[in-house]
This record gives sequence, C-alpha cells and structure tokens, in this order.
Amino acid sequence: MTEQFAEVIAGCRVGDPQALRVFVVEFYGGMMRIARSRIGDEDRARDAVQSFFLMLLERQILSQFRGDRMAQLRKFLAVCIKRHIDSEMKNSASAREIGFEAEAESAYPSSEDEFERKNIRELMLQIDWRYRQV
Repeated sequence: MTEQFAEVIAGCRVGDPQALRVFVVEFYGGMMRIARSRIGDEDRARDAVQSFFLMLLERQILSQFRGDRMAQLRKFLAVCIKRHIDSEMKNSASAREIGFEAEAESAYPSSEDEFERKNIRELMLQIDWRYRQV
C-alpha cells in the first residue's frame, strides 16, 4: 500500500471527508461488481453498496483492518460486503414475510393516516414553491 493511501485509510478512520471521498471512489466499482453478482438487480446493488459504505463509517469497521497491502484491503472489504449483503437479504426476507400481514391490515387508511396526510399537505403548502420541486 502506498504511503499516500495509508494516509487515506488513517483519514477514514477519523472521519476526514476528503479521505472518505477518495476511499469511496477507489473501491466503489469493486464493491458494485460484488453486489451485482450477489443481488442481480442494479438498483438494489447500488443501495446495498451505499449502505455498506455507511455501515463501514458508523461501525468503524476500517479500524479492524490490520493489513499493510492494497490486496489485503480489497479482500477485507470483499468479505465485509458479502456479509453485509447476506445480512441485508436475510433481513429483507424476514421483512417481506411480516410485510404481507401488515399490507393486509393497512388496505384501508385509518383516521390517523388521514390526519397525518392532511398535516403533511398543510406543511408542504407552507414551503416556498421553489423548495417543493423534486
């Protein structure tokens, strides 16, 4: 691993935004290839990679990396993203099973849902029209 990239890893460990940007640019393509091969769907793979990078930061997983070569880091990240995707797929399968029951219950909006929608509409109307554009 080059001295410059070692500095990037050190910066990522402390949350330096510039180092994080360099890190993501360097590894995004490889992580997308792994995600696409495991998931199959481009959009879901992109979501999985984004959530993977977020998880790396939140849980400070890079601090667990002890290697000193780029190949070791790539292998480390490959193992981590595979575990992350497997976990996400397992969680979404469980959510889908629960979701069918919840979907049947919410076929008709409750009075609370209607109240929420009305409040959201009123709040949206208070926002300047330029900021309401998607």
